[in-house]
Amino acid sequence: MRAPRVSAWRAVLLMAAHNGNGLDLRTALLLLVGGVTTYIALLHPAVGVALLVGVGMVSLLHLLLK
Repeated sequence: MRAPRVSAWRAVLLMAAHNGNGLDLRTALLLLVGGVTTYIALLHPAVGVALLVGVGMVSLLHLLLK
């Protein structure tokens, strides 16, 4: 008997649902956003530079306001 197929998104969400045994939801979301951002930056370098500057500024503000 073959195991049921699980999509990659569903697998990430299932791992995020287990507290302490896998990814938490925040980590899964960060990985997803990072992957999408990297893909967009690869396809459109000008947009990638703008995203990099934006992410850098948000990260800096996040660290300073902690």
